[in-house]
Amino acid sequence: MQKFNVLREKYKEFIYKDFNIYEENNNIIIKYFFEIPGLTKFESTITIEKRNIEFNTVEDKLVKNMVFNLGMVEAISYWKSVCAQKLIVECGSLDSEQIEFFKKLFYLGLGEFRYINNIVIEQNNFIEIISKNVGVDIYDNSQYNKMKGNIKSATRKFNSNRWRKRLYSYIKSIKSI
Repeated sequence: MQKFNVLREKYKEFIYKDFNIYEENNNIIIKYFFEIPGLTKFESTITIEKRNIEFNTVEDKLVKNMVFNLGMVEAISYWKSVCAQKLIVECGSLDSEQIEFFKKLFYLGLGEFRYINNIVIEQNNFIEIISKNVGVDIYDNSQYNKMKGNIKSATRKFNSNRWRKRLYSYIKSIKSI
């Protein structure tokens, strides 16, 4: 618990800066850009082989919204390295209901992490999520070029048919709504 409090005091914010999705060769590339002020800026890359996925456009707002929300989940893995008091979301829009959902997801999703590290804290005090763009449609990847310098990379490849099928099914189901 002591290390948790020291980290929270030293690194008060974790910033979800931006995301980018594009096609390259026979892959769908998703990049997430994060920053821990005073420590580092970095990106996380997910590569999904297209194979038989019919992927018409990465500019589709539904696809971008899905990728943005997956980035919120991706942030959990990196946020826990500093346990910042605040998660600042600069690249998307979250309403109060979505903020409460993600606060609960962080808290419950990191249950084992809290247990192993003897972190005793109420759910409401675990993380504050601040959406800088409430109600604004900003899915234009505008900050990608601003963050190109000084970025470290974490890359993962998802080559299994299971992930491709899940992504394809998810895209199809969203487009049919």
